[in-house]
Amino acid sequence: MRRHAPCSRARSNAQAAIPKATVAAPTRWLLQTTVEAWAGDSYVTTKQGGRTCVRDNIATTSPAGRVKLGAALTAWARGHAGASVTVTGKTSLLLVSCAGS
Repeated sequence: MRRHAPCSRARSNAQAAIPKATVAAPTRWLLQTTVEAWAGDSYVTTKQGGRTCVRDNIATTSPAGRVKLGAALTAWARGHAGASVTVTGKTSLLLVSCAGS
């Protein structure tokens, strides 16, 4: 079982991953505000046969942040077979992603 990095380090890593010089200003603003909606998370990885799954419980800064981050993660999940996003509370989400055979 693996746990996520502490919030401050993970947030700075996520923000650093946004290529600011190559993203148009409105898109950069949207990415930044979506990242700022994240308040921390805790994940567990599991293996069953050839499948590896991640269950990530995500906390957000507010209900509005949950909506914004949930929308971004749902858009990502639509493009990845075995991925889903579920609202689990006013300021929380569950991201599940499985890969393999």
